Amino acid sequence: MAPRYGRSKKRYRHEPQCGEFVLYAKFIFVTYTRSRIHGKDEFHLSLLDSVERSLASDWATHNVSAKVFGSREWHENGVPHYHVAIEFSQKIYWLMARKMLSVWIIVDGRREVDTQSIFIKKPKAGETNEKFLRNVQDYIAKEGDVFGQRIPDKERTGRRKRDCCKNEPQVSRPTTGLALAEEREREKIPESVGKYSKRIDKALPGKHTRTIYDALKGEEADVLVQLRTGMIRLNSYLRSIGATDSNLCDCGQATETVEHFLFRCKNWTAQREILLKCERTKIVNLSFFLGGKAASENDRWKPNMQAVRATIRFAMATKRLEPTGVT
Repeated sequence: MAPRYGRSKKRYRHEPQCGEFVLYAKFIFVTYTRSRIHGKDEFHLSLLDSVERSLASDWATHNVSAKVFGSREWHENGVPHYHVAIEFSQKIYWLMARKMLSVWIIVDGRREVDTQSIFIKKPKAGETNEKFLRNVQDYIAKEGDVFGQRIPDKERTGRRKRDCCKNEPQVSRPTTGLALAEEREREKIPESVGKYSKRIDKALPGKHTRTIYDALKGEEADVLVQLRTGMIRLNSYLRSIGATDSNLCDCGQATETVEHFLFRCKNWTAQREILLKCERTKIVNLSFFLGGKAASENDRWKPNMQAVRATIRFAMATKRLEPTGVT
């Protein structure tokens, strides 16, 4: 039985149970159906342990932490379902999210997955994290059989702060060079994360990325995230994480990198007309086609959304970045 929260197609797209789920998000809602763990506290501990192991297994997320708020729902057959909101300390990118979010248990001395029935939801295009988090946690708390601490959303936190501070004198924050430097330091991308992204986009971190992704649909954003981060369903990346034996492209000519896939692979000559019609003279400029700022650009630069959309259309036309159906 599908979780009741997922019945409304107007609010959330229900992803198929089988196959991969590409995840690029900080907040998610997960339902585990037909669990073999009857105790909610035991499930809570098993979930935290499993998620922490998955985060630690990926070089890009080994320093990421997670907060969990969930509830248990009993069904007529006496089997529990668990609904869980998860907040990660930063956005994570997983090609096989169901595998990474699996809850592991010990059966007869061996570790095995508790349930394969995992439904994942993330904020839809145009929906704020605060609204998404508030809605899913209200749903979780409705039954009352909860575990973990409710994750504060910015809207509620901001309201409490305003209520507490409305009678206090307002003190302006100093804008000294030190304060500005500290602010810029907080905005920096960690050196251990995003080296590939910073190579193709010298404007990172910047507000232009929000502009780009806000203009895209969910499936389009998933494609662009793969291309801009380098964590992608191409053999160069899959080989680096041990998901395939070779980094060679199926065309047999070179390593299957993003550049090779977009501009050189002979398997996609027909589809590449989409890029050529957009801007033939920039055909090997990776930054241009992925909405990034090249080192040669001046301060007036802004992403070319026509080129970004052409790149996404090309990638979707090849179907190379689509899920394979293996979890």
